[in-house]
Amino acid sequence: MDNTARRDAGLPYHYDDPAIMDGQLAWQNKLWEYNQTKPTERERRAELLKDMCAEVGDGVHIETPLHASNGCRRVHLGKVIYINAFMSMVDDAEI
Repeated sequence: MDNTARRDAGLPYHYDDPAIMDGQLAWQNKLWEYNQTKPTERERRAELLKDMCAEVGDGVHIETPLHASNGCRRVHLGKVIYINAFMSMVDDAEI
């Protein structure tokens, strides 16, 4: 079983496996872009969240900085959610 399958099964895995890290860095780049937005760029933030997250409902607002080990790609958010600054998620599994 490779490290990606081990991670997805909730088993211990080697975080520095290139098969995992290459994708992770691309998702973290999207997260970095989100964190560089201005507070007034609400539409851009909403677009980025929908691109980054597994699921985003209407009316979601997340203050920056936001941190997530996999750039939020396994984060599911419902509707009308406000998350204050300095949120940190370990999205190695679904949240």
